[in-house]
Amino acid sequence: MKKKGIIIFVLVLAFMSGFKYMGTVHESYCIMEQSGLKSPVYYVKGKEKGPKIFVIGGIHGNEIGGIEAAEKIRKLRIKKGTIIVIPRSNIEACKNEERNPYYMQDLNRNFPGKNNGTDTEKLAYEIYGLIKREKPDIVIDLHEWESNSPAIIFNSTNNIFSLILDIIDKMNNNVIKMSNFSYYSTPPVGSINKEVSEKLNIPVITIESDMKEKLEDRINMHMYIINTVLKYYRMDE
Repeated sequence: MKKKGIIIFVLVLAFMSGFKYMGTVHESYCIMEQSGLKSPVYYVKGKEKGPKIFVIGGIHGNEIGGIEAAEKIRKLRIKKGTIIVIPRSNIEACKNEERNPYYMQDLNRNFPGKNNGTDTEKLAYEIYGLIKREKPDIVIDLHEWESNSPAIIFNSTNNIFSLILDIIDKMNNNVIKMSNFSYYSTPPVGSINKEVSEKLNIPVITIESDMKEKLEDRINMHMYIINTVLKYYRMDE
């Protein structure tokens, strides 16, 4: 386990080095501005125009690996395109490190949300509306679970079939040698994955790291996949 963690860390550093010295503009504003669920949205912009990637973490506040990875992503430097990042989308759940507060429903079962609904539905509605307005090329949804294997989940391979194959191949065989890495194509109803991919026709990949692994390894796995996505869209060139 220790050896695997070192290998992942070195590989992530190698990927990150391609972004380190590139000019980037960082901007931010907040969703749910007038509520207790106010949470920042960060824009990472390269100097050149290019693809747009939307990254969301903290839908469930106890999934620390995805949240910490999103915090790293908002500090990346890229050459072209835009990364939009919400590291802690359910800020109250993140503060308490719980899946969702007792007074809220599961955020990832309430998309696309409702403008005049519960707090959970309003939050889902605002996140969904932001994605609809921004029209990203892809949404990356950062999660964790207690499972026998890390995985990615996708509802459609529309325009990203080769990317999905590349992620699966690298995770299982060529790079990190995670032989138990899995993939699924049945996101639940009300999840950001299913609702965005079907209603907005925007591809979504959900990353699920295994919460039984060391936190550092989980963060590094998220970062490795994110950097694979960035290279796929040539945002480092």
